[in-house]
Amino acid sequence: MFRTLMATVLMLGTLSAVAVAQTGGSASNTPLEVIITEASCEDSSEGSDEPYLVIFGADFRAGGSAGRVWTTTSASEVDDNETRQLNLQIWSLDGENPAPIASEDDYIFLVALMEEDDPDNRRAINSRVFNATVPELGSYKASGMTRDAMVKVLKEDMEDAIEKARHRDDNEDDQIGDLFEIRFRPNQLEAARAGNPVEVTNTFSGTNSRYSLKVKLQ
Repeated sequence: MFRTLMATVLMLGTLSAVAVAQTGGSASNTPLEVIITEASCEDSSEGSDEPYLVIFGADFRAGGSAGRVWTTTSASEVDDNETRQLNLQIWSLDGENPAPIASEDDYIFLVALMEEDDPDNRRAINSRVFNATVPELGSYKASGMTRDAMVKVLKEDMEDAIEKARHRDDNEDDQIGDLFEIRFRPNQLEAARAGNPVEVTNTFSGTNSRYSLKVKLQ
């Protein structure tokens, strides 16, 4: 089950301290949280699944570039029409405290859903995804890449890292559906700053399975 998720989330790399100017109660300085709240299985692949999440997060506030990779434990014996509660905070990147989001340029979140066959694959994926993404953030930012360009490159880097690391000893961890970006619209950020939580749902559709993931901005 995902019940031990928070205790086993892995943080790789160091979250740099970022100074954010506070300007007299401006709405853009309202601290916010982004929390992955639950995962629901609509169709499992073959009998019960053992799904887990791989999440990349970046913080570009105040001109900086900090990154983190979370890889959760696998949930055991997930069947059709079953929901597991997660409560995984991914903003701020320390996983504990809220922080302002002035605009979508402040952050990037990418999420992949995997089905576990060998725990060694999960550990290998975690390491490869971190090495392929977090150390590159500074150079991407310094090169003047747009946010959309960074998302495109980071998606490619993350997909490639997962593909290279997902199989050991003929036991492959299958990726369910496509990697997706969690991205909030300006009106959603405004609503959350005003005290009205926003919930979005994304779907992973694989060959033989389908899952949905709920994410709350508050």
